[in-house]
Amino acid sequence: MTDPYWQAVTALGRLDGVGGVDLRGLDPVRLHEALVMSKVVRIAVTRLAGTGGPLLDQLLATDEAERHRHATTAELTRNVVVAAAETGVRLIKGLAVRPYYPEPEARHIGDIDLHATDWAATRALVTRLRADGWPWDLLEYPWLKWDEAGLLYGQLGLLRFAEGVPLARVDIHIGAYSVGHAGRLPLTGWEPAQVLGVPVSVPNRESAVALIAAHALGDTRLSMKDINDLHVLVGDGRLDWSSVVELCRCAYATEVLGQLLAELVTVYPRAGLPSGLPYMPRLVSGGLASEGRGSHFAWHTYGDERARGASEEEASLLAKEASRYFSGDLRPYLSKAATEPGDGLTPGRNVCWRLLPEPVWSSWTADLPAPAGPATPARDHRLADGLTLRQRGPARVVVIGDDVFVPTVWGGVDPDSVRLAAETATATRTVETAAVR
Repeated sequence: MTDPYWQAVTALGRLDGVGGVDLRGLDPVRLHEALVMSKVVRIAVTRLAGTGGPLLDQLLATDEAERHRHATTAELTRNVVVAAAETGVRLIKGLAVRPYYPEPEARHIGDIDLHATDWAATRALVTRLRADGWPWDLLEYPWLKWDEAGLLYGQLGLLRFAEGVPLARVDIHIGAYSVGHAGRLPLTGWEPAQVLGVPVSVPNRESAVALIAAHALGDTRLSMKDINDLHVLVGDGRLDWSSVVELCRCAYATEVLGQLLAELVTVYPRAGLPSGLPYMPRLVSGGLASEGRGSHFAWHTYGDERARGASEEEASLLAKEASRYFSGDLRPYLSKAATEPGDGLTPGRNVCWRLLPEPVWSSWTADLPAPAGPATPARDHRLADGLTLRQRGPARVVVIGDDVFVPTVWGGVDPDSVRLAAETATATRTVETAAVR
């Protein structure tokens, strides 16, 4: 890239401190923002130590806030890692890559990303985290999908706040790692590691590299954090690159891998990397603006579907759907009228059931229109042990343990679903109260 801000980020964010840094003509505020987005603030602070100036002042303030957050959440984070290890759940992404760094503290730590192979492991961990006081994320809702074989995959987020500010987040990724609108990356290579003093399973280097490419594709952001992660994972160059490329091919992420490797060679010159991986600049510093996300995911969906054997017509239809999904306004809202039974919720890997937690749907209970008629009995469908879909006419709710969610795909929520959710939550609490007595 020729973006001078990206060039400055790569110079300030290098782990080896090699090379000069020319910041002339760059806006300190904009450069600070770029360094924050690339998650290399601490490295940049070390690089600029003793120079003074507004940029360093901003970086020091940001780094101090991060240090405070890490100190505040240290026990929370370790408890989550312990819970994951004891329930058979693995660690992925940031915390899993951190031990590869020469100075682990240089690696930014954001979310606690975990991987559960199936719902059984997910349920055990969720039960434990909810008992430990972790509320559901209300910024990025939990979601579920099902693949062609009926296998569930998805992501459940739990988020802690302190004085109204997000403090710590746990993301539990279930099954294959979701990529874009309907793609998936298999996670199959694992190895033992010690993270925060806890024995855990983490992706092997090949899977970790492929996961970086898949995540970057969905994030649309070219990040120096990813370049540094690749740098430490490639290490002595003994990766099985054939496996990395094939893993990325499964998720139609080879072009993004190619772009990341090209940037890696620019920042950290080295030999032995795969050559001949064509790419377009799919990732941009700062990520794609909202108006560009629809076409990005349409491109990925079309290519991925064609690679999976879909016809041109089938792939085009799904790409159009992806464009609508990733460029539309999907904020949840209460529909004015009942929808048709099953509207938009037929399971599929291109159908994302976003699960609205109780604080969201309960805010609508006072605005519900009068019911059309007497309520009929609800029917329960066991999706997995501890995961139930409850239906009554067009109304649908999802029950996870003691938590009641209303599912939505495009944002609309049937008033009857809110009624059913309220009834289900009340009945659950009644049973809990009776059990305590």
